[in-house]
Amino acid sequence: MPTIFNASDRVRVMHRVPVKAGDILRVAGVQGNHMLTEPASPGQCEGKLWVAQHDAPGLSEVAHSADAVGFVLPWMVYNKGVDTREAQIGDPVFLDLNGKRTLQRGVGCRKVGHVVAVGFPSVHENGEPGCGAILLAPNDQQG
Repeated sequence: MPTIFNASDRVRVMHRVPVKAGDILRVAGVQGNHMLTEPASPGQCEGKLWVAQHDAPGLSEVAHSADAVGFVLPWMVYNKGVDTREAQIGDPVFLDLNGKRTLQRGVGCRKVGHVVAVGFPSVHENGEPGCGAILLAPNDQQG
């Protein structure tokens, strides 16, 4: 199963710090004509959250701010490194206290998606047969 998203929904942003594809991000301000994003955490989840489309550098590590531009999405089916072997389709995915995705609900966690394919963690962007996948849609979650 490949990573799936709707490219027409994506928004061009600048990242305050480096991000990885599938990271849950929040708007932290404005940089020029772009929203400035940073990783979200349960303590900082106000407003609309976004999903990083791809790995991208942040302003903290580039010489020119234009090099920190990336794209974010309101939702994404993501599979790279997702281990859902112990899950069932429909199980919730949470944002833990460190801002990482987890299948374990903890104190202060926010639901950001759910399992859509059960399987082992893929090492490839486009997945491979039998790999796990999650739907990340942090603004559409209840509970």
